[in-house]
Amino acid sequence: MLKNLSVTTKVLIFTISISTLVWIVLDQIQTKAIQQVLFAELADELEIRAKEDRTIFDHYIRSHNQATKLIISQQRFQAYFKDYKWLTNEEIKHHYRLPAWLPTSSVMRVFFHAKFAILIDHNK
Repeated sequence: MLKNLSVTTKVLIFTISISTLVWIVLDQIQTKAIQQVLFAELADELEIRAKEDRTIFDHYIRSHNQATKLIISQQRFQAYFKDYKWLTNEEIKHHYRLPAWLPTSSVMRVFFHAKFAILIDHNK
């Protein structure tokens, strides 16, 4: 079959077949190597973003902790909850404006930006 072909054609067929074989082998090797490099980079990026997110979350929790300490240290808050009338109320109370026992909105804005708050009595 190859006897009737010229040497140039035989060399061309041989070169193409060897090139195809080398290409298939190298493709398998390089694909795995590239995947390993990309996964390593993604893992590093994920770790960096996770640290940043944890820092942001920690700051968020600290600001809410400061706001909670501020709220419970207010005399209005303590006076409201020293009065036992609120304990006898069994229904859930919804406030559409800041209740009297919370600090003013300008003070609240400094510490945290919450649209909703819930006050829970853990004894009930």
